[in-house]
Amino acid sequence: LVCPRCGNKNSPGSRFCKDCSLGLDEKSVLEYDEEKEQATKVGLASVDMLKDPKFREFYNEMLLNTIEKYKEIENGS
Repeated sequence: LVCPRCGNKNSPGSRFCKDCSLGLDEKSVLEYDEEKEQATKVGLASVDMLKDPKFREFYNEMLLNTIEKYKEIENGS
């Protein structure tokens, strides 16, 4: 299967070019586009949540607690 972008010869049944990552079939391209769109939505939602001071405070507290727990585990406490 020859990549139309870079001309690399890929294995039969390859979904993406092993050299340039171009989707080699329509299904793979559509799946990638859907995943990219979903990741963008999640990223934008996260940015919006971090604008809320109460959420930021909660999030920071949760991170600090998690860090402390790992420090305790690392120190054998």
